[in-house]
Amino acid sequence: METVNTNPNTGWIQDKLVWTLYVAAILAFRVILDVFGLKGEVGWTITNVAHSLLTLLFLHWIKGMPFEDVHVDQGRYNRLTFWEQIDSQRQFTPTRKFLTAVPVVLLLWAVSAISDETNMLIWVNVIASVVVLIAKMPALHKVRIFGINRY
Repeated sequence: METVNTNPNTGWIQDKLVWTLYVAAILAFRVILDVFGLKGEVGWTITNVAHSLLTLLFLHWIKGMPFEDVHVDQGRYNRLTFWEQIDSQRQFTPTRKFLTAVPVVLLLWAVSAISDETNMLIWVNVIASVVVLIAKMPALHKVRIFGINRY
């Protein structure tokens, strides 16, 4: 089912080429860490935590549109994060499923690279991923926990 998205801020994210470039950027970051000697568990942990922090900031924290065109949105997106604007606020769309699957896969890769079960990096990875995955839950759509980032 093809969706019509009139929001120029989020319409591009539905393109499968963007999804491919997104995964390629994550893997390129991982390769760069490998070149600098951050291999294995440390490299995957840095990749996972960096991805979690960036997606938390850009998808779940910053609100509104980067370009103000009164004729396009008339302020209706000013109080919505990028995540809330995706697919006209509909839940369980292919785009949202993809953007939810990426941190899960990163978590699995990062944890599988850790050889010692008592390693603290497991908890660092789990906490970073859980925070981002909680922010994506439909029950938290338009919810500001403790009033943080309300306005």
